[in-house]
Amino acid sequence: MNSFFGDKLSSRQILIFLFSICFLGGFLGNVIIYGLLSYNHLDMNSLIQDLNENSDISHRKYISNILAINHLSTFLLPVLVLLSLLYYNKWTSIVKLTTPKNIGLLILGVFWLLLSYPFIEWLYTVNKRFPCRNG
Repeated sequence: MNSFFGDKLSSRQILIFLFSICFLGGFLGNVIIYGLLSYNHLDMNSLIQDLNENSDISHRKYISNILAINHLSTFLLPVLVLLSLLYYNKWTSIVKLTTPKNIGLLILGVFWLLLSYPFIEWLYTVNKRFPCRNG
């Protein structure tokens, strides 16, 4: 394997590096989130505490964007960094982004994803019927 790290990297070293950049990505994502909250004079605790079915749509979208930044910086970007460092220009072929996709599997995947949403909503209503124990 011709990579940024040389030819020989053990699986353990790759895993440790992946966890390290995931931690670093999560930290940097949280710094970005804190900066955005400070810039807009918002407090995350108050945003979450005020979140209910009557919440302002702008606050809901703001929380959604914060979660997107958090997940992208913690999970997606570190993996892309690792792949680009390990495989240089070949990483797109390693993850099979250059080969044509089977459109039938794509349609089936989207179908199952859309089918799961009503099921999740039903589970939510079932869980709401059970009393919640405090402590």
